[in-house]
Amino acid sequence: RDLCTANSLSNSLSIGRSNKYFADYATGRCLQDCDPALDGCALVPPPVNIYPSIEVCCSNGLSWVEDSYCTSRSNNNYTNGWVADYPGEKCIQDCDPAAGYPCSAHNNHGTKIYSTTDECCQRLNWVNRDLCTANSLSNSLSIGRSNKYFADYATGRCLQDCDPALDGCALVPPPVNIYPSIEVCCSNGLSWVEDSYCTSRSNNNYTNGWVADYPGEKCIQDCDPAAGYPCSAHNNHGTKIYSTTDECCQRLNWV
Repeated sequence: RDLCTANSLSNSLSIGRSNKYFADYATGRCLQDCDPALDGCALVPPPVNIYPSIEVCCSNGLSWVEDSYCTSRSNNNYTNGWVADYPGEKCIQDCDPAAGYPCSAHNNHGTKIYSTTDECCQRLNWVNRDLCTANSLSNSLSIGRSNKYFADYATGRCLQDCDPALDGCALVPPPVNIYPSIEVCCSNGLSWVEDSYCTSRSNNNYTNGWVADYPGEKCIQDCDPAAGYPCSAHNNHGTKIYSTTDECCQRLNWV
């Protein structure tokens, strides 16, 4: 009725159009029935339902499309919300890709859009929350990393989730638990490793303690081998480290 009345009163492409909205199924947005020379306008192809506003059009005409996606695209805009990137195990932001990362060309009409990275990362519940948030906010190897610690089982130490170009840093391989400090990482993530060994190695250092050398029936010091004897290249993660030679030699009680 509105379209018929408008078209009856004028042959202009703008004056006399209904200026109401209709669903554009291909793009998942609503277009305005107005002069197609204007941005966001198009000639409504009959027979098509028309609606008094973008909101009503999105709700009734494109009910299967994520509502915030429909209303933002109908206004030639973005939601600035967050969308789960399942293969990347992170979230991407629905904003103008020209603005750079983390904005992305999101065009999946039905995908849920979240208000915050935290809400979005909850959807990726198999990925550590801090890691997901850090990876979502930056594609840099350093800016946006969590800067927390994870257990490196091969070396019996904890590495920091930061730019791998820096000493003691590495990219945490998901899914891996991350911890707020070296101490917590050693205690919880490498509980079978001698604690002083883990914390010292995680700091790229030595304990300067003493380790029993059973075949040699003596004790060797856990310090930089480059410093010479009695320092030794000790790398047995689980071996007890003693503070003094006296404590260590008590372990060799047959000597």
